[in-house]
Amino acid sequence: SSCGAGWSDVHHDLGDNYHYLGEGTPYNYIFYGKELKSGGLTIDKVIILPNVEDFSVDNKFIVVRQKPSLESIKDNIIYLDRKYSYLSDTLHLSSESSYSVRLKYVLSMADSIVKKDDFYNEVLKRNENFYVIDKINKKVYGPLSKLEFEDRVKKLNISVKLKW
Repeated sequence: SSCGAGWSDVHHDLGDNYHYLGEGTPYNYIFYGKELKSGGLTIDKVIILPNVEDFSVDNKFIVVRQKPSLESIKDNIIYLDRKYSYLSDTLHLSSESSYSVRLKYVLSMADSIVKKDDFYNEVLKRNENFYVIDKINKKVYGPLSKLEFEDRVKKLNISVKLKW
């Protein structure tokens, strides 16, 4: 999917096709995508789900603090998670049922996905998660607890810091 930054959006190019998009709390996330000739961006994959509270970057790593938001994670499932793209398709079908009926159905589907999907469960089990994105090797470490994060930062000899 592609997006054009709206008037209130904040975009930071984090290097190596990683981007931060701040659409206002709780819709701030980090994604992998490419810039289009038209000036927009493709969102190939959301790397860190909303809400990204803080991040710091150098030429090798991005470190991130996240406070997961159930509401925006459900939006992510509906609109940006390719594995569940049928939900967005269902929402935009022209059918006998009204948009609000389709929306209710799609949100209940997103609810059940959140409950069953191991990845989303892992993200939502803590109030605060930390991540290290290794831009060179395209690896994401996380979601991590604060202790696990500090350990990973030491192991990888990362100098960039979060504000806390």
